[in-house]
Amino acid sequence: MRAESGYGGRPDEPDVCDLVAFAAYWQLRQDALGIETNGEVLTRDEVVFVENMLALGHDLEWLPRDMRTRRPTNDFRWLSIRGSELTEKLTSQLARYNERNPAHPIARLWVMSRGQLAKIVLK
Repeated sequence: MRAESGYGGRPDEPDVCDLVAFAAYWQLRQDALGIETNGEVLTRDEVVFVENMLALGHDLEWLPRDMRTRRPTNDFRWLSIRGSELTEKLTSQLARYNERNPAHPIARLWVMSRGQLAKIVLK
């Protein structure tokens, strides 16, 4: 898989215009992840993210949606900059996330860059 392509860019990926084949292809990739998604259909970004995390040796557990309030249940946000470099400038900007978003603070921030997971130390 070519993670830098954004969606995997595999030669067997059907044309996006063939909606049935395209949806079936991404469902097969989701099914191959080997994790319980609690019936949730993952987006292409989510499938590729999980593939990348598993390839790095991480164990993942998909948190079920809160069906009562419909609010997101994930306790972290992930950011993939795909093939781009995690520069010092970007790291500094991301470290100030809570300062810039006091109404929506986060506890942790990790960034996937060039196949590597980097922890951002929040201020």
